[in-house]
Amino acid sequence: MSTPNCRTCGACCVEQVILLGAGDKVPILMSSDGMFMNKQGGRCIALTGRVGIDPCCSIYPNRPKICQVLPAGSQQCLMIRESCGLGTSNAVEHRS
Repeated sequence: MSTPNCRTCGACCVEQVILLGAGDKVPILMSSDGMFMNKQGGRCIALTGRVGIDPCCSIYPNRPKICQVLPAGSQQCLMIRESCGLGTSNAVEHRS
């Protein structure tokens, strides 16, 4: 089975609750209590583009730690993809 390509996915930005850690610095995009990334339309407010086609993180260099540590192709990744209707694979490129 091939590893999903994060650059054509974005499912974790829709299905996952993005909990912020102490070192995460995204004040404009965080909830009023500072614990979560805000969502708009059911997806992370930093996500642009279309899930499963051309998603893009508008804060990629400064994205929260939780967004950096989810391994492409992990069981959690595949479950999130399934819940978005994307299946379990779509190429072999990893997040960088």
